[in-house]
Amino acid sequence: MRLRFPQLAVACTWCHAPIGDLCTNPSTRKTRGHDTHDVRRLTWVIDTTTCPHCAAAPGSPCMSAPPALRTALPQPHPGRETAAQEAYAAQHAHNQQLQIAVDPNTRST
Repeated sequence: MRLRFPQLAVACTWCHAPIGDLCTNPSTRKTRGHDTHDVRRLTWVIDTTTCPHCAAAPGSPCMSAPPALRTALPQPHPGRETAAQEAYAAQHAHNQQLQIAVDPNTRST
């Protein structure tokens, strides 16, 4: 999967692109190489991250406050999106370090 599109880890509910495939234009079926559908990015955020604002668990939507009137929000809190991006970047950096440590043919500069 590409660092630029971590949301490829989930299927797109808009164009029905499977996990790992780029999104397509539903009418022309042409690949969207410059981005993915917003719903796919939001699905990835919700499926992979706990919200630091409302403590919604991965796979659960963010909730409004106060607790007595809590309802599911249509989009995640901005902090949840930031947390998802940071977690993905940290994991990618960790994987890069493991690859360098394991591969004796990799030269460091």
